[in-house]
Amino acid sequence: MSKKTILLCISTNLGISRLLERNLIACGFNVILLCPYNEKGEGFKYPTLWDRIKVNFRKNILKEKEAKRKFECEVYFRNLQGKINQKIDYSLFFLMQGFSPEIILKIKEITKDNGMINYQWDGLARYPKAMENLKYFDRCYVFDSNDLKYNELFYNLYPTTNFYFDYEDEIQIQDNGKLYFIGGHNTSRQNEIVNFALYAQEHKINLDIQIVCQDIHKCRDIYPSNVTLLPLSEIKPFPENIALAKQCHCILDFVIAQHSGCSFRVFEALGYGKKLITMNKNVKYYDFYHPNNMFVLDNNFDELEAFLTKPYVELDPSIKKKYSFSNWINYVLNIEPYQPILLPNEN
Repeated sequence: MSKKTILLCISTNLGISRLLERNLIACGFNVILLCPYNEKGEGFKYPTLWDRIKVNFRKNILKEKEAKRKFECEVYFRNLQGKINQKIDYSLFFLMQGFSPEIILKIKEITKDNGMINYQWDGLARYPKAMENLKYFDRCYVFDSNDLKYNELFYNLYPTTNFYFDYEDEIQIQDNGKLYFIGGHNTSRQNEIVNFALYAQEHKINLDIQIVCQDIHKCRDIYPSNVTLLPLSEIKPFPENIALAKQCHCILDFVIAQHSGCSFRVFEALGYGKKLITMNKNVKYYDFYHPNNMFVLDNNFDELEAFLTKPYVELDPSIKKKYSFSNWINYVLNIEPYQPILLPNEN
């Protein structure tokens, strides 16, 4: 039986496309990347100086707001054409608002029926462009149950969650005793991070909290000394973040206010057998929740040290497997066998 071909469409991604590609290959797919690897979060690189001038003219003089995004997509599609000589089985998009309608339609033309899939790990309401692009997809999966209400307007929204990568790699799971978090500075969670860091400082808890900041000096006035501040130029690629998560004792999950879906950190903790401290109260409603393993931070610091000393409880292997990438990809592509991945209010 020949391998199915999947076109992986994800734009600025800090190296997550490399992990997705590896796991897809491990699952038996032939993988084509629409966009090149981008592990440092660098911006799009114009093929020539003249291309940059033309795009800036369209953007600044002709007031074409989407000029750069359209040009990027044109370049990606041109590079793709030499790699394809027949219709693709599946085109899997992540965060469809990063792509112009023009390239989505072109990719739809070279994709087999029922093969246009998008996964939205960010809320639909935050991105009007995502809502506009929904009609081009056969199925769109969302991690936030609040987004399912849009099924009144669209027919193609389905629930799922994030996942953990389950392909074999060289990074061994260890326990360095640290509580680990990395994320960008965001005012909606800064107070929780500050309070947690101060509590850890007072109780001599070993932290590895790294905050990426546009203005290091401004952030230094906000965060305690046991929080590491990183400039944008030192942002860690996703594979390095996964390696650090595998080596810590406990993963910290300080969430952004607009999200109710579970972040990747929740599933990294699940997949790699790590304890989790999270601000997301919704974890209690998932089938993987166990109070020994997951602690919801909600003005309850007095219970934290007891949680950290409780033994980790191994979950039923079928529950752990359910949230692996291998099961996730079969579910979203509708390839049997798989376990459906529903959101709490859908169970």
